[in-house]
Amino acid sequence: MKLSQFEPSINRNIAEGKVVPVTDTTAYGANTQETESLNRALGGLQAQLEKIWLKDQNDKVFDASNEYQQRINSLMEDEKNGLYVTLQGKSAENMQEVYQQEEAKIRKELISKYKLDSDYSHSAFLKQIEPSVTAQLKSIDKRQSAELDKYANNQILLSTQNTTDTILRDPTQCYTALSSLDKTTRAIMAGRGTDGAEIDVKSKNLLNEVGTKVLNE
Repeated sequence: MKLSQFEPSINRNIAEGKVVPVTDTTAYGANTQETESLNRALGGLQAQLEKIWLKDQNDKVFDASNEYQQRINSLMEDEKNGLYVTLQGKSAENMQEVYQQEEAKIRKELISKYKLDSDYSHSAFLKQIEPSVTAQLKSIDKRQSAELDKYANNQILLSTQNTTDTILRDPTQCYTALSSLDKTTRAIMAGRGTDGAEIDVKSKNLLNEVGTKVLNE
């Protein structure tokens, strides 16, 4: 026999007896029906347990997400302690930072409270609240801008009134007072990102306004 014809999986006795090996246990009279039934039963049980587990995870994510939104709404809009109420004017500069700190605390507390400790539930919860975070940051940005604009305008109005009062009390201080007003208002407008050309126009109008008011009084 040539080496190339050697088959290590064939037992010598079988080869010489020209016997074909049997690998099907049913050929020996074995009954596999019970094994197959058990496998089907176990497979069905596993599938059922997975469904129960998945429902439990989804329920927890749903409840946590609802409470999260309620607490965020309270954080921002509560009539007494909401950030939109307590952080106005210049204080609005810190609104985004305070929101992010408080949001992180709320998120962490709810993950612990609802036991969102599986990879599935943790990831699902973060995805569920992601649109809320994005929308809230945009809302804060608009609110901050509006509050800071209002604060800047109030500063300009106050500076204008103080300048007018100073000149009326002592007309010899007219040039100094108007120069100070021009410098102050330009700095305020630049701080709010106002275009240079627009600053020139607004500053000139303010000086004319003060001059007209002083002359009329």
